[in-house]
Amino acid sequence: MTPSTEIPGHENPAYVEKSRMLMAERDAQIFGKGRAFATRTDQGWLPPSAKDVDAVLAEPAKETEA
Repeated sequence: MTPSTEIPGHENPAYVEKSRMLMAERDAQIFGKGRAFATRTDQGWLPPSAKDVDAVLAEPAKETEA
C-alpha cells in the first residue's frame, strides 16, 4: 500500500480503538486508584506539611529544655 491510499489514523476505527485502550492502560498505570492522589503521591516526594515544619522547629527547643 502506498501512503496516498492508506486510511488516516484518526479515521481508522481499529487504530482509534487500540489507541483508546492504550491510553486507558497508561492512565491506570500512572494514576493508580484515583486521580485525586496522583498529583503528589505518585511523584514519590511530598513537600513538608505545616505540622512537619513545626515539629522540626520545636526539636531544638526540646533539646535545650532537657
